[in-house]
Amino acid sequence: MPTEPPTFRLLGERARDCLGITLVALVLLVVLRPLQDAPFIDDWTYAWSVQWLLTHGELKILEWSAHLNVAQVLWGALFCLPFGFSFTALRASTWVLAVSCLWALYLQLRELGVPRHASLVGVATLGLNPIFFLLAHTFMTDIPCLTAMTWFTWAGMRALRQQDARYLGAAAVIASAAIATRAVALALPVAMAATLTIHAGTWGRKPRHLVIALLPVAFAGLLAWWGHGAMQHFANLEFAYNAPVNRLRYLREFAIPWLPQMLLFTFTFLGPCLGVALLPLSASTMTRALRRPVVAIWVMLIFIELVAWLFGRNYLPLLSPSLTWALNELGALEPLVLNARPPSGPVWCSPTAVFVALGSFAIFLARMVRQRRNGTQALLLWVGLGHFVVMAVLWLQWDRYAIVMFPLAIVLFVTATEHLRLRAALGTLLLLGAMSAVGLRDHLALNGALWRAVDELHARGVDSRDIDGGYLINGWLHYAHPEHAPRDAAGNPVIYGMTSAETGRLPYLVSAAPVDGWAVVTTVSYHRWLAPSGVIWVLHRPPGGTARGGAADERSRYARR
Repeated sequence: MPTEPPTFRLLGERARDCLGITLVALVLLVVLRPLQDAPFIDDWTYAWSVQWLLTHGELKILEWSAHLNVAQVLWGALFCLPFGFSFTALRASTWVLAVSCLWALYLQLRELGVPRHASLVGVATLGLNPIFFLLAHTFMTDIPCLTAMTWFTWAGMRALRQQDARYLGAAAVIASAAIATRAVALALPVAMAATLTIHAGTWGRKPRHLVIALLPVAFAGLLAWWGHGAMQHFANLEFAYNAPVNRLRYLREFAIPWLPQMLLFTFTFLGPCLGVALLPLSASTMTRALRRPVVAIWVMLIFIELVAWLFGRNYLPLLSPSLTWALNELGALEPLVLNARPPSGPVWCSPTAVFVALGSFAIFLARMVRQRRNGTQALLLWVGLGHFVVMAVLWLQWDRYAIVMFPLAIVLFVTATEHLRLRAALGTLLLLGAMSAVGLRDHLALNGALWRAVDELHARGVDSRDIDGGYLINGWLHYAHPEHAPRDAAGNPVIYGMTSAETGRLPYLVSAAPVDGWAVVTTVSYHRWLAPSGVIWVLHRPPGGTARGGAADERSRYARR
Protein backbone atom coordinates (compact mmCIF):
# COMPACT_ATOMS: atom_id res chain seq x y z
CA MET A 1 0.00 0.00 0.00
CA PRO A 2 1.23 3.56 -0.67
CA THR A 3 2.79 5.64 2.05
CA GLU A 4 0.32 7.68 4.06
CA PRO A 5 0.29 11.48 3.43
CA PRO A 6 1.10 13.90 6.25
CA THR A 7 -1.25 13.75 9.22
CA PHE A 8 -2.81 17.21 8.82
CA ARG A 9 -3.58 16.57 5.15
CA LEU A 10 -4.96 13.12 5.93
CA LEU A 11 -7.34 14.44 8.58
CA GLY A 12 -8.75 17.01 6.17
CA GLU A 13 -9.14 14.38 3.47
CA ARG A 14 -10.94 12.01 5.81
CA ALA A 15 -13.32 14.75 6.95
CA ARG A 16 -14.13 15.65 3.34
CA ASP A 17 -14.75 12.03 2.43
CA CYS A 18 -17.07 11.50 5.41
CA LEU A 19 -18.93 14.65 4.36
CA GLY A 20 -19.16 13.27 0.82
CA ILE A 21 -20.57 9.97 2.12
CA THR A 22 -23.20 11.94 4.04
CA LEU A 23 -24.16 14.05 1.03
CA VAL A 24 -24.64 10.98 -1.17
CA ALA A 25 -26.84 9.42 1.52
CA LEU A 26 -28.83 12.66 1.78
CA VAL A 27 -29.43 12.75 -1.98
CA LEU A 28 -30.78 9.19 -1.89
CA LEU A 29 -32.93 10.12 1.12
CA VAL A 30 -34.48 13.06 -0.75
CA VAL A 31 -35.04 11.09 -3.96
CA LEU A 32 -36.48 7.91 -2.41
CA ARG A 33 -38.25 9.48 0.62
CA PRO A 34 -38.03 6.22 2.60
CA LEU A 35 -38.89 7.55 6.08
CA GLN A 36 -42.41 6.15 5.96
CA ASP A 37 -44.59 6.71 9.03
CA ALA A 38 -45.48 3.02 9.29
CA PRO A 39 -43.95 -0.11 10.86
CA PHE A 40 -41.55 -2.41 9.02
CA ILE A 41 -41.93 -6.15 9.78
CA ASP A 42 -40.78 -6.38 13.44
CA ASP A 43 -39.76 -2.82 14.24
CA TRP A 44 -43.14 -2.07 15.82
CA THR A 45 -41.87 -4.22 18.70
CA TYR A 46 -39.05 -1.79 19.41
CA ALA A 47 -41.11 1.29 18.51
CA TRP A 48 -43.57 0.42 21.27
CA SER A 49 -40.81 0.86 23.89
CA VAL A 50 -40.10 4.36 22.58
CA GLN A 51 -43.80 5.25 22.58
CA TRP A 52 -44.20 3.93 26.14
CA LEU A 53 -41.14 5.85 27.34
CA LEU A 54 -42.39 9.11 25.84
CA THR A 55 -45.90 8.62 27.19
CA HIS A 56 -45.21 7.15 30.65
CA GLY A 57 -41.59 8.12 31.32
CA GLU A 58 -40.80 4.47 31.97
CA LEU A 59 -38.40 2.15 30.15
CA LYS A 60 -40.13 -1.11 29.22
CA ILE A 61 -39.44 -3.90 26.70
CA LEU A 62 -42.19 -5.89 25.00
CA GLU A 63 -42.03 -9.61 25.76
CA TRP A 64 -42.14 -10.31 22.01
CA SER A 65 -38.76 -8.59 21.63
CA ALA A 66 -35.76 -10.89 21.38
CA HIS A 67 -33.43 -8.17 22.70
CA LEU A 68 -33.18 -5.79 25.63
CA ASN A 69 -32.54 -2.94 23.20
CA VAL A 70 -32.28 -0.14 25.74
CA ALA A 71 -29.66 1.83 23.80
CA GLN A 72 -31.75 1.82 20.63
CA VAL A 73 -34.89 2.84 22.51
CA LEU A 74 -33.15 5.82 24.12
CA TRP A 75 -31.64 6.82 20.77
CA GLY A 76 -35.01 6.62 19.02
CA ALA A 77 -36.72 8.59 21.79
CA LEU A 78 -34.18 11.38 21.29
CA PHE A 79 -35.34 11.79 17.68
CA CYS A 80 -39.00 11.76 18.72
CA LEU A 81 -38.63 14.55 21.28
CA PRO A 82 -39.03 17.53 18.89
CA PHE A 83 -42.32 16.49 17.25
CA GLY A 84 -43.56 13.50 19.20
CA PHE A 85 -43.61 9.79 18.47
CA SER A 86 -43.62 8.68 14.83
CA PHE A 87 -42.10 5.92 12.76
CA THR A 88 -40.65 8.63 10.54
CA ALA A 89 -38.54 9.92 13.42
CA LEU A 90 -37.52 6.39 14.38
CA ARG A 91 -36.49 5.56 10.81
CA ALA A 92 -34.48 8.81 10.71
CA SER A 93 -32.65 7.76 13.88
CA THR A 94 -31.52 4.54 12.18
CA TRP A 95 -30.53 6.38 8.99
CA VAL A 96 -28.19 8.60 11.02
CA LEU A 97 -26.59 5.52 12.56
CA ALA A 98 -26.22 3.90 9.14
CA VAL A 99 -24.31 6.91 7.83
CA SER A 100 -22.18 6.81 10.97
CA CYS A 101 -21.50 3.11 10.30
CA LEU A 102 -20.15 4.00 6.85
CA TRP A 103 -17.89 6.64 8.43
CA ALA A 104 -16.53 4.06 10.86
CA LEU A 105 -15.83 1.60 8.05
CA TYR A 106 -14.05 4.28 6.03
CA LEU A 107 -11.92 5.32 9.01
CA GLN A 108 -11.02 1.68 9.71
CA LEU A 109 -9.77 1.22 6.18
CA ARG A 110 -7.72 4.43 6.28
CA GLU A 111 -6.38 3.45 9.70
CA LEU A 112 -5.00 0.29 8.09
CA GLY A 113 -3.29 2.25 5.31
CA VAL A 114 -5.78 1.52 2.53
CA PRO A 115 -5.69 4.16 -0.25
CA ARG A 116 -8.54 6.62 -0.49
CA HIS A 117 -10.19 5.24 -3.65
CA ALA A 118 -10.11 1.66 -2.36
CA SER A 119 -11.54 2.78 0.99
CA LEU A 120 -14.46 4.50 -0.74
CA VAL A 121 -15.13 1.39 -2.83
CA GLY A 122 -15.24 -0.61 0.41
CA VAL A 123 -17.71 1.86 1.93
CA ALA A 124 -19.91 1.74 -1.18
CA THR A 125 -19.83 -2.07 -1.08
CA LEU A 126 -21.54 -1.93 2.32
CA GLY A 127 -23.72 1.13 1.76
CA LEU A 128 -25.25 -0.10 -1.52
CA ASN A 129 -25.79 -3.66 -0.35
CA PRO A 130 -29.57 -4.18 -0.67
CA ILE A 131 -30.02 -5.64 2.82
CA PHE A 132 -28.01 -2.87 4.51
CA PHE A 133 -29.73 -0.24 2.34
CA LEU A 134 -33.19 -1.45 3.28
CA LEU A 135 -32.56 -1.88 7.00
CA ALA A 136 -30.93 1.56 7.19
CA HIS A 137 -34.41 3.04 6.72
CA THR A 138 -36.24 1.02 9.40
CA PHE A 139 -36.24 0.84 13.20
CA MET A 140 -34.92 -2.72 13.29
CA THR A 141 -32.03 -3.50 15.64
CA ASP A 142 -29.64 -4.69 12.91
CA ILE A 143 -28.15 -1.36 11.80
CA PRO A 144 -27.76 0.16 15.30
CA CYS A 145 -25.91 -2.95 16.45
CA LEU A 146 -23.80 -3.08 13.29
CA THR A 147 -22.87 0.59 13.72
CA ALA A 148 -21.76 0.02 17.31
CA MET A 149 -19.81 -3.05 16.25
CA THR A 150 -18.01 -1.14 13.48
CA TRP A 151 -17.05 1.71 15.80
CA PHE A 152 -15.98 -0.91 18.35
CA THR A 153 -13.53 -2.47 15.90
CA TRP A 154 -12.22 0.99 14.94
CA ALA A 155 -11.60 1.89 18.61
CA GLY A 156 -10.14 -1.57 19.27
CA MET A 157 -7.73 -1.18 16.35
CA ARG A 158 -6.58 2.16 17.69
CA ALA A 159 -6.10 0.70 21.15
CA LEU A 160 -3.98 -2.14 19.77
CA ARG A 161 -1.94 -0.04 17.34
CA GLN A 162 -1.22 2.74 19.83
CA GLN A 163 -1.37 0.60 23.00
CA ASP A 164 -3.68 3.23 24.43
CA ALA A 165 -6.02 2.24 27.27
CA ARG A 166 -8.30 5.21 26.49
CA TYR A 167 -9.30 3.68 23.18
CA LEU A 168 -9.70 0.34 24.91
CA GLY A 169 -12.13 1.97 27.34
CA ALA A 170 -14.00 3.56 24.43
CA ALA A 171 -14.27 0.15 22.78
CA ALA A 172 -15.71 -1.30 26.01
CA VAL A 173 -18.34 1.46 26.20
CA ILE A 174 -19.30 0.95 22.54
CA ALA A 175 -19.50 -2.82 23.04
CA SER A 176 -21.89 -2.22 25.95
CA ALA A 177 -24.07 -0.07 23.68
CA ALA A 178 -24.06 -2.86 21.09
CA ILE A 179 -25.10 -5.43 23.72
CA ALA A 180 -27.88 -3.06 24.79
CA THR A 181 -29.17 -3.24 21.21
CA ARG A 182 -28.73 -6.91 20.23
CA ALA A 183 -27.64 -9.60 22.68
CA VAL A 184 -25.49 -11.29 20.02
CA ALA A 185 -22.97 -8.45 20.47
CA LEU A 186 -21.76 -10.26 23.59
CA ALA A 187 -19.18 -11.75 21.20
CA LEU A 188 -17.40 -8.36 21.03
CA PRO A 189 -15.78 -8.19 24.51
CA VAL A 190 -14.84 -11.87 24.31
CA ALA A 191 -13.12 -11.22 20.98
CA MET A 192 -11.26 -8.23 22.41
CA ALA A 193 -10.07 -10.24 25.41
CA ALA A 194 -8.82 -13.02 23.12
CA THR A 195 -6.98 -10.50 20.93
CA LEU A 196 -5.33 -8.83 23.94
CA THR A 197 -4.25 -12.15 25.39
CA ILE A 198 -2.85 -13.73 22.22
CA HIS A 199 -1.83 -10.89 19.90
CA ALA A 200 -1.05 -7.78 21.97
CA GLY A 201 2.02 -8.90 23.93
CA THR A 202 2.64 -7.89 27.52
CA TRP A 203 0.57 -4.71 27.14
CA GLY A 204 -2.51 -6.68 26.20
CA ARG A 205 -2.09 -9.21 29.00
CA LYS A 206 -2.02 -6.61 31.76
CA PRO A 207 -4.87 -7.50 34.15
CA ARG A 208 -6.39 -4.01 34.09
CA HIS A 209 -6.60 -4.06 30.29
CA LEU A 210 -8.31 -7.44 30.32
CA VAL A 211 -10.71 -6.19 32.98
CA ILE A 212 -11.57 -3.15 30.83
CA ALA A 213 -12.14 -5.38 27.81
CA LEU A 214 -14.49 -7.70 29.73
CA LEU A 215 -16.50 -5.00 31.50
CA PRO A 216 -19.28 -5.27 28.86
CA VAL A 217 -19.81 -8.88 29.96
CA ALA A 218 -20.62 -7.63 33.47
CA PHE A 219 -22.85 -4.97 31.92
CA ALA A 220 -24.69 -7.70 29.99
CA GLY A 221 -25.35 -9.49 33.28
CA LEU A 222 -26.78 -6.34 34.85
CA LEU A 223 -28.89 -5.73 31.75
CA ALA A 224 -30.32 -9.26 31.92
CA TRP A 225 -31.12 -8.78 35.63
CA TRP A 226 -32.87 -5.48 34.88
CA GLY A 227 -34.74 -7.05 31.99
CA HIS A 228 -36.65 -9.47 34.22
CA GLY A 229 -38.50 -6.57 35.80
CA ALA A 230 -38.72 -4.42 32.68
CA MET A 231 -40.40 -7.00 30.43
CA GLN A 232 -43.97 -6.09 29.54
CA HIS A 233 -46.39 -9.04 29.22
CA PHE A 234 -49.54 -8.39 27.19
CA ALA A 235 -50.58 -11.83 25.93
CA ASN A 236 -49.86 -15.53 26.36
CA LEU A 237 -47.07 -16.41 23.91
CA GLU A 238 -46.82 -20.06 24.85
CA PHE A 239 -48.11 -21.21 21.48
CA ALA A 240 -46.09 -18.77 19.35
CA TYR A 241 -43.17 -20.94 18.25
CA ASN A 242 -40.98 -17.94 17.38
CA ALA A 243 -41.53 -16.13 20.68
CA PRO A 244 -38.37 -15.54 22.81
CA VAL A 245 -39.63 -17.78 25.61
CA ASN A 246 -39.80 -20.71 23.19
CA ARG A 247 -36.48 -19.79 21.59
CA LEU A 248 -34.83 -20.17 24.99
CA ARG A 249 -36.39 -23.59 25.37
CA TYR A 250 -35.08 -24.64 21.94
CA LEU A 251 -31.64 -23.35 22.95
CA ARG A 252 -31.58 -25.54 26.04
CA GLU A 253 -32.94 -28.64 24.35
CA PHE A 254 -31.32 -28.61 20.92
CA ALA A 255 -28.42 -26.14 20.63
CA ILE A 256 -25.63 -28.21 22.16
CA PRO A 257 -26.55 -31.65 20.71
CA TRP A 258 -26.94 -30.10 17.24
CA LEU A 259 -23.95 -27.76 17.42
CA PRO A 260 -21.53 -29.72 15.15
CA GLN A 261 -24.19 -29.98 12.47
CA MET A 262 -25.20 -26.33 12.90
CA LEU A 263 -21.57 -25.18 12.53
CA LEU A 264 -21.54 -26.86 9.12
CA PHE A 265 -24.91 -25.39 8.17
CA THR A 266 -23.87 -21.92 9.33
CA PHE A 267 -20.73 -22.04 7.20
CA THR A 268 -22.66 -23.12 4.11
CA PHE A 269 -25.24 -20.39 4.79
CA LEU A 270 -22.70 -17.67 5.47
CA GLY A 271 -20.40 -18.35 2.50
CA PRO A 272 -22.93 -17.45 -0.20
CA CYS A 273 -24.20 -14.44 1.81
CA LEU A 274 -20.68 -13.04 2.10
CA GLY A 275 -19.97 -13.87 -1.53
CA VAL A 276 -22.89 -11.72 -2.69
CA ALA A 277 -21.98 -8.93 -0.27
CA LEU A 278 -18.39 -8.88 -1.57
CA LEU A 279 -19.20 -9.01 -5.30
CA PRO A 280 -17.96 -5.45 -6.07
CA LEU A 281 -14.59 -6.34 -4.52
CA SER A 282 -14.22 -9.85 -5.91
CA ALA A 283 -15.19 -8.64 -9.40
CA SER A 284 -12.41 -6.06 -9.26
CA THR A 285 -9.61 -8.15 -7.72
CA MET A 286 -9.56 -11.42 -9.64
CA THR A 287 -6.17 -11.94 -11.31
CA ARG A 288 -4.57 -14.66 -13.42
CA ALA A 289 -2.28 -15.61 -10.53
CA LEU A 290 -5.32 -16.36 -8.36
CA ARG A 291 -7.07 -18.55 -10.92
CA ARG A 292 -5.88 -21.95 -9.71
CA PRO A 293 -6.36 -21.41 -5.96
CA VAL A 294 -9.76 -19.78 -6.56
CA VAL A 295 -11.00 -22.69 -8.69
CA ALA A 296 -9.75 -25.20 -6.09
CA ILE A 297 -11.48 -23.36 -3.24
CA TRP A 298 -14.62 -22.91 -5.34
CA VAL A 299 -14.87 -26.66 -5.99
CA MET A 300 -14.29 -27.35 -2.29
CA LEU A 301 -17.05 -24.91 -1.28
CA ILE A 302 -19.51 -26.51 -3.71
CA PHE A 303 -18.65 -29.93 -2.25
CA ILE A 304 -19.27 -28.66 1.30
CA GLU A 305 -22.63 -27.20 0.19
CA LEU A 306 -23.63 -30.59 -1.20
CA VAL A 307 -22.58 -32.35 2.01
CA ALA A 308 -24.68 -29.93 4.08
CA TRP A 309 -27.64 -30.54 1.76
CA LEU A 310 -27.26 -34.30 2.23
CA PHE A 311 -27.23 -33.79 6.02
CA GLY A 312 -30.62 -32.08 5.79
CA ARG A 313 -29.98 -28.35 6.05
CA ASN A 314 -33.33 -26.54 6.00
CA TYR A 315 -32.58 -22.84 5.44
CA LEU A 316 -33.59 -21.01 2.29
CA PRO A 317 -30.89 -20.41 -0.38
CA LEU A 318 -30.07 -16.95 -1.72
CA LEU A 319 -32.84 -14.83 -3.30
CA SER A 320 -35.56 -17.32 -2.27
CA PRO A 321 -39.07 -15.96 -1.61
CA SER A 322 -39.56 -14.95 2.05
CA LEU A 323 -35.93 -13.90 2.51
CA THR A 324 -35.14 -10.25 3.25
CA TRP A 325 -33.69 -9.98 -0.26
CA ALA A 326 -35.60 -12.15 -2.72
CA LEU A 327 -35.52 -12.06 -6.52
CA ASN A 328 -38.75 -10.06 -6.83
CA GLU A 329 -38.92 -8.34 -3.47
CA LEU A 330 -36.77 -6.49 -0.98
CA GLY A 331 -38.11 -6.55 2.56
CA ALA A 332 -39.94 -9.90 2.92
CA LEU A 333 -43.24 -8.12 3.48
CA GLU A 334 -45.44 -9.82 0.90
CA PRO A 335 -45.37 -13.30 2.55
CA LEU A 336 -46.80 -11.68 5.70
CA VAL A 337 -49.82 -10.19 3.92
CA LEU A 338 -52.93 -12.34 4.26
CA ASN A 339 -53.75 -14.41 1.16
CA ALA A 340 -50.64 -13.22 -0.66
CA ARG A 341 -49.08 -15.53 -3.23
CA PRO A 342 -45.60 -14.12 -3.89
CA PRO A 343 -44.14 -15.21 -7.24
CA SER A 344 -41.64 -18.01 -6.75
CA GLY A 345 -39.31 -17.02 -9.58
CA PRO A 346 -37.40 -19.35 -11.89
CA VAL A 347 -36.14 -22.57 -10.30
CA TRP A 348 -32.64 -21.87 -11.58
CA CYS A 349 -32.37 -18.49 -9.84
CA SER A 350 -31.30 -19.54 -6.34
CA PRO A 351 -28.85 -22.28 -7.43
CA THR A 352 -27.24 -19.87 -9.91
CA ALA A 353 -26.99 -17.15 -7.29
CA VAL A 354 -25.37 -19.60 -4.85
CA PHE A 355 -22.94 -20.81 -7.53
CA VAL A 356 -21.83 -17.25 -8.41
CA ALA A 357 -21.71 -16.22 -4.75
CA LEU A 358 -19.46 -19.16 -3.88
CA GLY A 359 -17.08 -18.06 -6.63
CA SER A 360 -16.94 -14.60 -5.09
CA PHE A 361 -16.40 -16.10 -1.64
CA ALA A 362 -13.61 -18.28 -3.06
CA ILE A 363 -11.78 -15.16 -4.28
CA PHE A 364 -12.08 -13.69 -0.79
CA LEU A 365 -10.69 -16.84 0.83
CA ALA A 366 -7.84 -17.03 -1.69
CA ARG A 367 -6.88 -13.47 -0.81
CA MET A 368 -7.11 -14.22 2.90
CA VAL A 369 -4.80 -17.25 2.63
CA ARG A 370 -2.07 -15.09 1.11
CA GLN A 371 -2.42 -12.22 3.57
CA ARG A 372 -0.04 -11.57 6.44
CA ARG A 373 -2.03 -10.61 9.50
CA ASN A 374 -1.21 -8.37 12.45
CA GLY A 375 -2.89 -7.80 15.80
CA THR A 376 -5.46 -5.31 14.53
CA GLN A 377 -6.64 -7.67 11.78
CA ALA A 378 -6.66 -10.50 14.33
CA LEU A 379 -9.31 -8.53 16.22
CA LEU A 380 -11.55 -8.63 13.13
CA LEU A 381 -11.04 -12.38 12.83
CA TRP A 382 -11.89 -12.97 16.47
CA VAL A 383 -15.01 -10.83 16.19
CA GLY A 384 -16.02 -12.77 13.09
CA LEU A 385 -15.37 -16.12 14.77
CA GLY A 386 -17.37 -15.08 17.81
CA HIS A 387 -20.38 -14.08 15.72
CA PHE A 388 -20.06 -17.25 13.66
CA VAL A 389 -20.38 -19.38 16.81
CA VAL A 390 -23.30 -17.28 18.06
CA MET A 391 -25.07 -17.73 14.72
CA ALA A 392 -24.57 -21.49 14.91
CA VAL A 393 -25.77 -21.77 18.52
CA LEU A 394 -28.85 -19.60 17.95
CA TRP A 395 -29.63 -20.95 14.46
CA LEU A 396 -29.44 -17.47 12.91
CA GLN A 397 -29.57 -18.62 9.30
CA TRP A 398 -31.53 -15.88 7.64
CA ASP A 399 -29.94 -13.58 5.09
CA ARG A 400 -30.18 -10.38 7.13
CA TYR A 401 -28.45 -12.03 10.10
CA ALA A 402 -25.30 -12.28 7.97
CA ILE A 403 -25.04 -8.49 7.79
CA VAL A 404 -23.00 -8.49 10.99
CA MET A 405 -20.13 -10.04 9.00
CA PHE A 406 -20.17 -7.62 6.07
CA PRO A 407 -17.91 -4.81 7.42
CA LEU A 408 -15.44 -7.33 8.85
CA ALA A 409 -15.14 -9.15 5.52
CA ILE A 410 -14.87 -5.89 3.58
CA VAL A 411 -11.97 -4.65 5.71
CA LEU A 412 -10.16 -7.99 5.53
CA PHE A 413 -10.69 -8.23 1.76
CA VAL A 414 -9.56 -4.70 0.92
CA THR A 415 -6.48 -4.86 3.13
CA ALA A 416 -5.48 -8.14 1.43
CA THR A 417 -5.73 -6.63 -2.06
CA GLU A 418 -2.92 -4.76 -3.78
CA HIS A 419 -5.01 -3.22 -6.55
CA LEU A 420 -8.68 -2.69 -7.36
CA ARG A 421 -9.93 -2.40 -10.95
CA LEU A 422 -12.23 0.56 -10.45
CA ARG A 423 -14.24 0.04 -13.62
CA ALA A 424 -15.31 -3.47 -12.60
CA ALA A 425 -16.04 -2.34 -9.04
CA LEU A 426 -18.12 0.64 -10.14
CA GLY A 427 -20.13 -1.45 -12.62
CA THR A 428 -21.07 -3.95 -9.91
CA LEU A 429 -21.82 -1.16 -7.44
CA LEU A 430 -24.15 0.55 -9.91
CA LEU A 431 -26.05 -2.71 -10.40
CA LEU A 432 -26.39 -3.29 -6.64
CA GLY A 433 -27.33 0.36 -6.10
CA ALA A 434 -30.11 0.09 -8.68
CA MET A 435 -31.40 -3.11 -7.02
CA SER A 436 -31.35 -1.38 -3.63
CA ALA A 437 -33.14 1.76 -4.80
CA VAL A 438 -35.82 -0.05 -6.82
CA GLY A 439 -36.29 -2.73 -4.15
CA LEU A 440 -36.75 -0.12 -1.41
CA ARG A 441 -39.15 1.88 -3.56
CA ASP A 442 -41.23 -1.25 -4.29
CA HIS A 443 -41.27 -2.22 -0.62
CA LEU A 444 -42.50 1.24 0.39
CA ALA A 445 -45.26 1.03 -2.22
CA LEU A 446 -46.64 -2.22 -0.80
CA ASN A 447 -46.16 -1.26 2.84
CA GLY A 448 -47.79 2.11 2.24
CA ALA A 449 -50.81 0.49 0.57
CA LEU A 450 -51.19 -1.92 3.48
CA TRP A 451 -51.36 0.86 6.05
CA ARG A 452 -53.53 3.09 3.84
CA ALA A 453 -56.04 0.24 3.91
CA VAL A 454 -55.98 0.34 7.71
CA ASP A 455 -56.36 4.13 7.68
CA GLU A 456 -59.34 3.76 5.34
CA LEU A 457 -61.08 1.49 7.84
CA HIS A 458 -60.31 3.83 10.73
CA ALA A 459 -61.71 6.74 8.69
CA ARG A 460 -64.94 4.76 8.27
CA GLY A 461 -65.21 4.40 12.05
CA VAL A 462 -64.06 0.78 12.27
CA ASP A 463 -62.39 -0.04 15.59
CA SER A 464 -58.91 -1.59 15.53
CA ARG A 465 -60.21 -4.63 17.44
CA ASP A 466 -62.33 -5.54 14.42
CA ILE A 467 -59.47 -5.51 11.88
CA ASP A 468 -57.43 -8.59 10.92
CA GLY A 469 -54.45 -7.61 8.79
CA GLY A 470 -51.95 -10.39 9.42
CA TYR A 471 -48.78 -10.38 11.51
CA LEU A 472 -47.56 -6.84 10.85
CA ILE A 473 -50.86 -5.02 11.31
CA ASN A 474 -52.11 -7.20 14.16
CA GLY A 475 -48.78 -6.93 15.94
CA TRP A 476 -48.94 -3.13 16.12
CA LEU A 477 -52.71 -2.67 16.50
CA HIS A 478 -53.43 -5.57 18.86
CA TYR A 479 -50.30 -6.92 20.56
CA ALA A 480 -48.54 -3.59 21.15
CA HIS A 481 -51.86 -1.98 22.10
CA PRO A 482 -53.89 -4.70 23.84
CA GLU A 483 -56.61 -2.22 24.74
CA HIS A 484 -57.57 -2.48 21.04
CA ALA A 485 -57.16 -6.26 20.79
CA PRO A 486 -60.02 -8.75 20.37
CA ARG A 487 -60.64 -10.98 23.40
CA ASP A 488 -61.41 -14.63 23.94
CA ALA A 489 -64.17 -15.97 26.20
CA ALA A 490 -61.93 -15.54 29.26
CA GLY A 491 -61.18 -11.93 28.38
CA ASN A 492 -57.59 -12.53 27.26
CA PRO A 493 -56.15 -10.71 24.22
CA VAL A 494 -56.11 -12.77 21.01
CA ILE A 495 -53.56 -11.72 18.41
CA TYR A 496 -54.15 -13.55 15.15
CA GLY A 497 -50.88 -14.38 13.45
CA MET A 498 -49.01 -14.40 16.79
CA THR A 499 -50.80 -16.08 19.67
CA SER A 500 -53.17 -17.80 17.24
CA ALA A 501 -52.51 -19.10 13.75
CA GLU A 502 -56.12 -18.53 12.73
CA THR A 503 -57.20 -15.61 10.56
CA GLY A 504 -60.48 -14.28 9.25
CA ARG A 505 -62.25 -14.40 12.62
CA LEU A 506 -62.75 -10.63 12.81
CA PRO A 507 -65.35 -8.61 10.87
CA TYR A 508 -62.82 -6.80 8.65
CA LEU A 509 -59.95 -8.25 6.68
CA VAL A 510 -56.97 -6.55 4.99
CA SER A 511 -56.01 -9.02 2.29
CA ALA A 512 -53.90 -9.42 -0.83
CA ALA A 513 -56.82 -11.12 -2.61
CA PRO A 514 -60.61 -11.26 -2.43
CA VAL A 515 -62.19 -14.01 -0.32
CA ASP A 516 -65.38 -15.90 -1.11
CA GLY A 517 -68.28 -14.80 1.04
CA TRP A 518 -66.70 -11.47 2.01
CA ALA A 519 -67.95 -8.11 0.76
CA VAL A 520 -65.49 -5.62 -0.71
CA VAL A 521 -65.33 -2.38 1.29
CA THR A 522 -62.66 -0.74 -0.85
CA THR A 523 -59.35 -1.45 -2.56
CA VAL A 524 -55.97 0.25 -2.35
CA SER A 525 -53.71 -0.14 -5.37
CA TYR A 526 -49.94 -0.07 -5.38
CA HIS A 527 -47.44 0.11 -8.23
CA ARG A 528 -44.06 -1.63 -8.17
CA TRP A 529 -41.26 -1.54 -10.72
CA LEU A 530 -39.58 -4.91 -10.19
CA ALA A 531 -42.25 -7.09 -8.58
CA PRO A 532 -45.80 -7.27 -9.93
CA SER A 533 -48.11 -4.41 -8.97
CA GLY A 534 -51.37 -5.20 -7.27
CA VAL A 535 -54.24 -4.28 -4.97
CA ILE A 536 -54.85 -4.53 -1.24
CA TRP A 537 -58.45 -5.62 -0.61
CA VAL A 538 -60.39 -4.30 2.36
CA LEU A 539 -63.08 -6.87 3.06
CA HIS A 540 -66.06 -7.17 5.40
CA ARG A 541 -67.73 -10.39 6.50
CA PRO A 542 -71.50 -10.10 6.27
CA PRO A 543 -73.45 -11.10 9.41
CA GLY A 544 -73.66 -14.87 9.53
CA GLY A 545 -70.90 -15.26 6.94
CA THR A 546 -68.12 -17.82 7.18
CA ALA A 547 -64.88 -17.03 8.98
CA ARG A 548 -62.53 -17.91 6.15
CA GLY A 549 -59.64 -15.55 5.76
CA GLY A 550 -56.49 -17.34 4.75
CA ALA A 551 -53.04 -17.03 6.27
CA ALA A 552 -49.47 -16.25 5.36
CA ASP A 553 -47.04 -19.04 4.56
CA GLU A 554 -46.13 -21.13 7.64
CA ARG A 555 -42.43 -20.27 7.31
CA SER A 556 -43.16 -16.56 7.54
CA ARG A 557 -46.23 -16.27 9.76
CA TYR A 558 -44.13 -15.07 12.66
CA ALA A 559 -41.41 -12.72 11.48
CA ARG A 560 -37.78 -13.25 12.44
CA ARG A 561 -36.03 -10.85 14.75
